[in-house]
Amino acid sequence: MTLRKLWIMASAVLALAATPAVARKVVVGQPAPDFRMHLAGGQRVSLADLRGQIVILNLWATWCGPCKQEMPELDRIQANAAKYGLRVFGVLAMDPTPLSALRPLAKVLHYPLVDRIGSDYVAVGNAVPTNYIIDRAGVVRYAKANALTARDYAEIIAPLLAEPAPATTLAPNAAAR
Repeated sequence: MTLRKLWIMASAVLALAATPAVARKVVVGQPAPDFRMHLAGGQRVSLADLRGQIVILNLWATWCGPCKQEMPELDRIQANAAKYGLRVFGVLAMDPTPLSALRPLAKVLHYPLVDRIGSDYVAVGNAVPTNYIIDRAGVVRYAKANALTARDYAEIIAPLLAEPAPATTLAPNAAAR
């Protein structure tokens, strides 16, 4: 089955299954809420596993045109910046398509696709793509429904990559303690 057919099928199914969501606990400038992601390959990754790295959580959907346009840019960013501590994760959101149907896509991307993530990370304004950027200390630095571009890389991500990893990182929800 071609990727184009997968996009079309997912669009039809999503029209029946989409449910609105509202971001609750993710606040720019505050420690990122902890999460546990289930990657397409069966691995589990938590925020604690990613301490000291810059993390981009890209919530996307197979039916979303801007998501499809953003994907090659995110892939390029991940391929070029992984050695500096960048980790991009493609979180399938608002989309009933099983990740198993996206294996051909997952094989060509430089970043993993995610089956599910904790409930705090939802599509801002019920819109995809939504991107969350978490710095090396575990603080949310960006949370918007917007496709990331090369300009965003230069203005937001590159400066974060230039920052040294903190000697100690914030524990998830440290502000609440």
